[in-house]
Amino acid sequence: MSKYLTDENYAEAVRLKISSTAKSMLEGELNFLYGVRILASLRNEIPGGMVDPDFLAFVAIDAELAV
Repeated sequence: MSKYLTDENYAEAVRLKISSTAKSMLEGELNFLYGVRILASLRNEIPGGMVDPDFLAFVAIDAELAV
């Protein structure tokens, strides 16, 4: 059985992951570039994330890391 019983439960878990990652980055507890990778990957998990300008900044940084 899935850990998430509803789509809303899953969405809430993703939102918590996004906020905790950003907070850890701001507090210096998480390497910035590692956090960028996490946030860029999570954009696919929320509605509108593919075109959200806040996520696109992290996607651009992530793309540069791949070069």
